[in-house]
Amino acid sequence: MDASYKATKYLMDMGHRKIGIIATSNFSTVQERIKGYKAAFANAGIEYDESLIASVDELSDKMSRKVCHEFLEEHPDITALYILNNSLCSGVLLDLKERQMKIPQDISLLVWDDEEYNELLDITTIEQPITEIGKQATRRLFELIGEPEETTDFECKKLDPELIIRKSCTLPKYRK
Repeated sequence: MDASYKATKYLMDMGHRKIGIIATSNFSTVQERIKGYKAAFANAGIEYDESLIASVDELSDKMSRKVCHEFLEEHPDITALYILNNSLCSGVLLDLKERQMKIPQDISLLVWDDEEYNELLDITTIEQPITEIGKQATRRLFELIGEPEETTDFECKKLDPELIIRKSCTLPKYRK
């Protein structure tokens, strides 16, 4: 939730007020990210608009492209898009290309999860410490294998994601 709050605040600090979200709704982690988005609006004293959250039912380029297209048709005044799952990003990029919208000149883009093409395209992202998450999970698994009577123990460690600022976000260009 904290990283999503920070990402939303980053866009707000640039002057964005119409920040659209494209997300899959069936993951608890995505719901936490939406909570961070809502909290940033509340703390800034800006009215939150539920209609600025678009849900994608499946992780596919075709579906995210379709949802992005419909979403931007319905909300042409969006100045920034915040994509809560990198698997949706390529479909969004395809729709923006079809519309001949340039990033960040026409719309700012911030994406959750970092992949090589985000770096290549200078897309601002939230990077999760995937390697460290894997190491911690593996370490815990080996501990439980070595001490099976302790398998009922639950361990939760918070590993903080990082906002990686690149060139896909800028001051809003208001349309319509």
